[in-house]
Amino acid sequence: FGQILQSHLPDFDVMLETTAGSEENLNNLVRNQVDAILVQSDILNSYLRKNPDAEDQLVGLQSTLYTEYVQLIVNEDGGIASVSDLEPNTHIVYVGPRGSGTHRAWEGFVLQDPRYGEFNTRFASYEEALSQVAGDANAVMLFVAGLNSELLKDADRQYGLQLSMVAVDEHYFSTAVDQFGNTIYEVATIPHETYPELQEGWLFGYFDSSVETLTVDAILILSKQWVDTYGSKPMTLFEDALWRSIDDIKPIVGEE
Repeated sequence: FGQILQSHLPDFDVMLETTAGSEENLNNLVRNQVDAILVQSDILNSYLRKNPDAEDQLVGLQSTLYTEYVQLIVNEDGGIASVSDLEPNTHIVYVGPRGSGTHRAWEGFVLQDPRYGEFNTRFASYEEALSQVAGDANAVMLFVAGLNSELLKDADRQYGLQLSMVAVDEHYFSTAVDQFGNTIYEVATIPHETYPELQEGWLFGYFDSSVETLTVDAILILSKQWVDTYGSKPMTLFEDALWRSIDDIKPIVGEE
């Protein structure tokens, strides 16, 4: 995503920095080590709850760029139809690398429902987690990202007969709000056959592989230092670049 945005800012010197995920991005912004970051809305909420003194540096110019979907992958033979079927003493949850957006998203689940804190979680690359879930009926993998990810496209081809994508149907999460009254989660649907082999289902006698889930926003935040120096001009440039790159971005994040 960053590379696409960068390509549509030819007159703007953008240097991309790879990090472990949203929390590292937030730490870097607070320390004035970067000028702008991309972060999940749920992770921003939990970060501010843990670090209230950082509010002045993080609540400045923000813009929602796209939607990220909570995607739950399970073993085909595990008998799991939705996240509600998971049992703390039975199932292991892979939550991505330590400090990743998915890891912090799981911590956000724990904030909403302490039951999620009872699960055994494991850190691993998403590729390793997919391999583990394919071989263990009691293992599942959480993945928070835009739709049409290359990771799940590859999994669809490689593990389509061993893995399934199931519902994250915690509707009450959609009532959760952050410190400023903004909704953290939205109920949404992963469209029919986004990942044809991973999705399967029937609705009222008709084949429908859409999967109910929750979404969070991917938010661009500018540093307070940048805003104090340049005002809203950098955000205007970013938003203009976003609109110019929309055709390139749609296939990656699954936006309509």
